[in-house]
Amino acid sequence: MALIERNPSLRIPGIANATGMSQATTKRVIETLKVEGKIEFVGATKTGFYKTLA
Repeated sequence: MALIERNPSLRIPGIANATGMSQATTKRVIETLKVEGKIEFVGATKTGFYKTLA
């Protein structure tokens, strides 16, 4: 979440690269954080960004 707070424009590939996780694992983690209400995706699919809520 700290990574998203520092750079909300990062997408799944960028987050995966920065954390060293695979893109599949990154997607699962992001989805879990969305379900838990800790982050949300704002905007259009190609131009949107992640926003932390907690």
